[in-house]
Amino acid sequence: MWVNCWLDSYTNISMIVVVLLQIQVRQCG
Repeated sequence: MWVNCWLDSYTNISMIVVVLLQIQVRQCG
């Protein structure tokens, strides 16, 4: 069970990182 929870949190973090990278690219562009 904790593995699923960890994977979910990891996926959420990955999505947040992608969004932050997109924001930085927009600011630089």
